[in-house]
Amino acid sequence: WENLFKKIPGTATLFDTAQREKTTLLSQIAEVYFAVTGGAFQYFYPDDPILGKLNQPLLCFEENLKLNTKIDKLKKVNSLEDFMKLIDKREAWQRAYDLFKRNWSDVVKKMETAVPIGRANDATIYLFVSDKLPLIPMVGGIALAEKVKKNADGEGMIFMINTEITSQGKLGTHFSLRATSDKIHVGKICQASAARLNEVFNNPTEISGGGHPRAGECRTRNAGVPHGIALYHGISLLRELLELEAKRSSWTDSDKKRAVELGIAS
Repeated sequence: WENLFKKIPGTATLFDTAQREKTTLLSQIAEVYFAVTGGAFQYFYPDDPILGKLNQPLLCFEENLKLNTKIDKLKKVNSLEDFMKLIDKREAWQRAYDLFKRNWSDVVKKMETAVPIGRANDATIYLFVSDKLPLIPMVGGIALAEKVKKNADGEGMIFMINTEITSQGKLGTHFSLRATSDKIHVGKICQASAARLNEVFNNPTEISGGGHPRAGECRTRNAGVPHGIALYHGISLLRELLELEAKRSSWTDSDKKRAVELGIAS
């Protein structure tokens, strides 16, 4: 299987976060799987004349069963084109991948509007607001890394606020955060965001948040939280974080405790 792991020049995939000059065939194939399964069952195309008639995860499962009988051919694959030739319903797979790449390019372009709003613990904080935009968690980390490099920020964090249609057809709010380092623990910010929203709406089953130092999510789901209210609390939390940072040299014990809760101290 050495052919899957060779570094090759070409368009970087969503998995090539540390650098964007080279990729591997394994990453390219994995990106196709991501597209065909709807990005872990999140992004489908019901209005598409080809994909709208198919169950994409089932399509992927069925093709996997067939690929299990083509192991010898799989070992000889040297390009993404070679791999796609092994897929019986490759028209549908290619269509899903093409739509994914189109959406990805659109989101990357929109992410260029993310603006720096301040710094905390030696990391620049960027803010990005959008409406029902797909793929932002995946694009966000890559877009942030490129912005940090371009602007010589050292390290950075991006706070993305997006509306989404929930499982019950309601309008929900999604906070998605990414960081280039552990300078700001974005998982703690998402946890604090959920806690603040639950103080008002008291629906922890639907409103939840958390993550790890470099990636975090908070969603209101079907709680019925008006987007304007969720937006207000998200921005208020950022303001509190920046105000704490501004007086870092004179923190009280209470300030230090809150700074830890907001991920800008340990």
